[in-house]
Amino acid sequence: MLRSQRYASKPKEQCYCVRKGDEYYSDSCRCIKGGRYHWRKVRWILLSWLWLMRSTFCRRTRAAIGRGQVMSLASWRKEFYPRSAKKTSKRNAARHSLRKWVGVKRENRRKHGVVMKTSPYRYLLDADRNIMILNADTCALCHWYSNHFGSEHQCANCPIVKAGCPSCVEENSAYNRFNETGRTSVVIRVLEKAVAFTEKGKK
Repeated sequence: MLRSQRYASKPKEQCYCVRKGDEYYSDSCRCIKGGRYHWRKVRWILLSWLWLMRSTFCRRTRAAIGRGQVMSLASWRKEFYPRSAKKTSKRNAARHSLRKWVGVKRENRRKHGVVMKTSPYRYLLDADRNIMILNADTCALCHWYSNHFGSEHQCANCPIVKAGCPSCVEENSAYNRFNETGRTSVVIRVLEKAVAFTEKGKK
């Protein structure tokens, strides 16, 4: 008979581990030593899993470094925000904003290892604590068309308004809905209309 089977058949009050202090005991043992043995196994499994995940992450990171593809907010900017809002021409402002908001989509954030937080505006954050706030400072349309803060005609000439959508300062705007829900699709739909309006005006 196996030792574990012999000890498992003993009643709880006659536990061989407690009565004799034997170093061998079964997995079904409910004494203090059995509990310690159980948690040693759990701890070993967890540490092994963490080591495996760390090794996999380091291997992928080294491979990305070798290819020059380290994922961060810098790589995200390179793909979706290569030029700042202030350096974007008025002619390309709507398309620049659309490109930025496409990059804010969940799948594009995950691809570059970027997460989205909120406080009070939503912003992008990477593992190195680099941030990019999604507000008027990073919007090319706001840079060109929002020059009179506080006035009723603040965004009257913005392509978003010209396309028939509420301006971002209104409560029912796509930008405010994004800040409440985190859904980028509402902003992207509005910006697609703005791009279509500006492209139509160029012809």
